[in-house]
Amino acid sequence: MKHIVLAALSLATLFAACDQRNVIDVHQEAAVPDLNNPVVQKLTSTTWFKDVNLNIPNDSWSSTNYSKKASGPFEGMLYSMAWLGMELQRDGTSTLIFYPPVTKYQFLLCRGKWKTSPTDPNTVIIDTKTPVGYATMRVKVMDMQTKDNVAMIRTYIDTGNRVMMIDFFNGGSVLEGGSPTEFPDLRNMRQAWFDGMQVSRQPIDKSLFNNTAWEMSPHSRDVEKDFEIPQMAIRTTFINDLLTKTPSLVYGAKFNFAQDGNVYIDIPSVVKETAFRPWASQVEDKTIMVKGTWRTQGNRIIIETNELPFASVGEAVFQLPVDLQPLDVLFSDNNGDAVRVWKNYYIIIEYIKPANTGAWFRISSPQETYYLFMRKQPIDKLTDVKGVRETAKTLKQP
Repeated sequence: MKHIVLAALSLATLFAACDQRNVIDVHQEAAVPDLNNPVVQKLTSTTWFKDVNLNIPNDSWSSTNYSKKASGPFEGMLYSMAWLGMELQRDGTSTLIFYPPVTKYQFLLCRGKWKTSPTDPNTVIIDTKTPVGYATMRVKVMDMQTKDNVAMIRTYIDTGNRVMMIDFFNGGSVLEGGSPTEFPDLRNMRQAWFDGMQVSRQPIDKSLFNNTAWEMSPHSRDVEKDFEIPQMAIRTTFINDLLTKTPSLVYGAKFNFAQDGNVYIDIPSVVKETAFRPWASQVEDKTIMVKGTWRTQGNRIIIETNELPFASVGEAVFQLPVDLQPLDVLFSDNNGDAVRVWKNYYIIIEYIKPANTGAWFRISSPQETYYLFMRKQPIDKLTDVKGVRETAKTLKQP
């Protein structure tokens, strides 16, 4: 049963995309929830994990609240399979917890606000980002029970275009049947985790990064043994569009910081194979890395590159359309296959705190934000490295 659940989670979250939104309001009102209702009181300040069994009493696509989007057909799988749970804090903030399978140890937390419904009893309204955009949910508690210090609630959840019945528990998650190496620190999958991950404001000493390499996990499976398992968990607070603009770094990366100010980013083979798939035989003997520049500015390392490959899970699996405006087409053939890169991509790395074999960092770009551990190691041999743009120039029509 566990393997079926994991497979379903993997399928669902591959279709996910988080919507970038500068201001989140609940019906254009300040989120100051009314805590007089005892049911609402019990909903707050605890993590509610969703039961794997989902009943959908009504499935309607009549909503006009949101514009048509490529991820729309997959929202049902998102809510029924990839959604792990939620938090409602008493200050009016909310967190939805998702488990994306794209990287092995990544959890995605989408933030929002909530308030008590002024009209429906035992109901809260959550205004939030989700992995497929943005939603306003009405969560109505139909039943609440407590046994052995574990509470269970049965809820109706109306997302505007569908109504679902979902059971939540505050004593654990369906995924806790797995080993600690599969789902590290799952019970602590809370927004409060970030309180211990505050970015350092001290200026970064560039000399400490000259001629070194820093590897995200899991960049390659053969190095997992060199990471401390709890350190491998990646918390993602923001991904702009995991479906149609899948960020390459979501798969992992290794940053080689040369002393001359150049950076060589070794991205996983799945990204390179996707970018050069029709021309695999022409590039199989080349060491291809993403070339760019790096510099320090205060407490930040700033990386700039114009050859990060573009990846899109939705396009690869379902032929969903993508926005080509921010992309450069380096090479294409008569079949419509192409090598595409982002025209300009900026990555900001901020130091958080040291660990035994590396350090914790926050890595952000216009497409994503991660809090993660990176392992420090010697810089790779860079003499025979080919850049993505340089490699594309050597391609020939098959």
